[in-house]
Amino acid sequence: MQDQFDMTSLSRIWLRLALLRSGVIAGAIAGLIAGGIGGRIAMRVAGIIDESQAGNLTDSGATVGEFTLGGTLELLIITSVFGVFGGILYLGIRRWIPSSFVPKGLTFGAAVLIVPGATVFNEDNPDLQIFEPVLLILPFFWVLFLLYGTIVARLAHELHPEAPRTLPPTRRNKVIEALMVVVLVSFNIAVAVGIKEHEGTCLAPDGVGGCAIPASQR
Repeated sequence: MQDQFDMTSLSRIWLRLALLRSGVIAGAIAGLIAGGIGGRIAMRVAGIIDESQAGNLTDSGATVGEFTLGGTLELLIITSVFGVFGGILYLGIRRWIPSSFVPKGLTFGAAVLIVPGATVFNEDNPDLQIFEPVLLILPFFWVLFLLYGTIVARLAHELHPEAPRTLPPTRRNKVIEALMVVVLVSFNIAVAVGIKEHEGTCLAPDGVGGCAIPASQR
């Protein structure tokens, strides 16, 4: 009887964790693909666009244009772990994400680009102060966030489908969605302008988020 009770309890817990499991799986896979594999490709593209940085160190200690197994594995693990948090968050808030004319995944990806994306992609990032032209390089990384949101939304739908809406989108919801799109786009444009203004102001990072050699000292 005790064993049967334990198995029943475990089965109930397992079923109740279905939403959490779906978020973990969807987020990990999306982070691995968009952040890990996509991130490596974007880094390679940045090195090709600005060949003058080949062989130089980034703020994280990576060598521009050089791919190592250890560095790649580290990136895949980090992006997968952070992706899990995003996957869980998406499943927790997706019912409140409007989707009249913009897919939920793209909206979520754009929102992630602001928080926590903006903590990395901002004018104070020494790596973005080194590469030129930054406005040509930046979109390759922005696309990764949109790709992440799209993959998370798709996998989450397959693993744990959202309950169908019984009422059609209201005009109010459409207005809210439009305002969200305007805010997201405007914010990222403002960030891009700030990054552009600091383009080429640093020659080498200090490894802790700052600039070791400002271009003014050249």
